[in-house]
Amino acid sequence: EQGLPSAILRVQQAAGTVITATTNATGNAIFANVHAGTYTITVEPSSLPVGFAPTPGSKPAAYQMAWGKSDLT
Repeated sequence: EQGLPSAILRVQQAAGTVITATTNATGNAIFANVHAGTYTITVEPSSLPVGFAPTPGSKPAAYQMAWGKSDLT
């Protein structure tokens, strides 16, 4: 599946800290200084290309980041 360029992603930790990033031309984003923990990942609907929208009823993705881990997928 092709990535979406210029989508705004939000990563929020349980404590409430929010980090944002915008996807690049190939749909990838890098979040720097993310510590180990569980995060909720959401996309800003207004940043999606015309004709795209979040799936109705979908829930934010939960992601577990381990200490010292890099995930560049």
